[in-house]
Amino acid sequence: MIPTLNSGQALSATLAALVPAAVDGLVKELLVVDQGSTDATLDIADDAGARIFRGQGVADACAAARGDWLMLLRPGLVPSSGWEAPVARHLGSDWARAGCFRLSRDGRRPAWRQGVKGDESLLVSRRLYDEVGGGEGPDLLRRLRGRIDRLDALVTR
Repeated sequence: MIPTLNSGQALSATLAALVPAAVDGLVKELLVVDQGSTDATLDIADDAGARIFRGQGVADACAAARGDWLMLLRPGLVPSSGWEAPVARHLGSDWARAGCFRLSRDGRRPAWRQGVKGDESLLVSRRLYDEVGGGEGPDLLRRLRGRIDRLDALVTR
């Protein structure tokens, strides 16, 4: 799930990194939540086969998602090579733990303190999302406090 607003160029980079995982079946559904883009964002999302939610919130799209796990990414964040294995391991682990990617500005492994905030990248089971009351942004992160692990996977901007 990717929230957008005039994010065409950034969205393209993020989607390109997700395609191999979609082909392999790791990414089963792509949802784009758009807040009124006037650039090519919607065309890019449509060309990628995304379900587009216009003028709705991330929480609305999460409620409509079909999968057992939700992955939220901000446009422009690009999972680095090899991200699929740590995500697959997390999917096979405890549903009661969410995960987030670590940020690398130059493609190298970041220092342990660096990371993407959970509202920029989050992997959460539908069950946990519903258990904490759903939602999005800082409110969701507050309810997930202490239940988010750093994935052994990187994203770059």
